[in-house]
Amino acid sequence: MTFYQAAASWLSFTSRVNELTCNSSRVVMQRNMQFMSGRLTLEESYDMIAEKPAAFGHALRDAAASAIRGAPPLDVACAAMAPLCDKTCENVERLRSPAR
Repeated sequence: MTFYQAAASWLSFTSRVNELTCNSSRVVMQRNMQFMSGRLTLEESYDMIAEKPAAFGHALRDAAASAIRGAPPLDVACAAMAPLCDKTCENVERLRSPAR
């Protein structure tokens, strides 16, 4: 692995961590605001719990596939975080809409 490949892997990893951190914080804030205002629906309460096992299952699957292909460790970590980032992005978009 060259220096530039290592730097690109590190940049990709830290970008994913940043995306996951920001989106997770926003989802928690939006759900807390819904709860405090009495607008948290039963479906949203269920989704908060039910979405976790599926997202972590997809993360494990993607990380294992990446590791089996012989990807570098940071790329395996990025593969594991991709489904989690996707789910938090979906939650941010869904909670942002005025319909809920």
